[in-house]
Amino acid sequence: SYLVVKRATATTEGGTFTLESEFTPNHDVAVTGVELSATMVYEGNELNITVTVRNKGLNPESFNVTTYYNNTSLASMQTVWNLAAGATTTLDFSWDTSGRIFGNYNLTAQASFVQNEFATADNTRAYDGLVYVKIPGDVTSDGTVGISDLVDFNRAFGTVSYTHLRAHETVLD
Repeated sequence: SYLVVKRATATTEGGTFTLESEFTPNHDVAVTGVELSATMVYEGNELNITVTVRNKGLNPESFNVTTYYNNTSLASMQTVWNLAAGATTTLDFSWDTSGRIFGNYNLTAQASFVQNEFATADNTRAYDGLVYVKIPGDVTSDGTVGISDLVDFNRAFGTVSYTHLRAHETVLD
């Protein structure tokens, strides 16, 4: 059994003293970051996802990491082997958006629990925002393909840079 003291203060004849301590569990892994190559992608294109994981425990750990869109697995699991205590590593995943309905999606990453791990709330992390899957031809990102898309496309036709398009868009090949 353990006695964990976060902070204790006592006053004696000799003065006041404070004892502070931190508890580091033996086994604890966490997903610490989820980054995307873009926040908008045309249906049928791939989106790159970078997941950062950390071993917050005292022992080397091996575990699986899976990514999800709207709670559906991307069908790509990767294994982290013998990650040293205190170490981090990054994993690259790819989401093929073929067949996805246009709209917003939540992306999350989850590290499997390791044996004797009790602090599991940090094993899952969501991307801080949404990914918008666009239908091909929807240049204006309004969910339809219409004359306004043709106007924006016509303005951009023949240019080398896409910077004059809406600043919030990320254009993928």
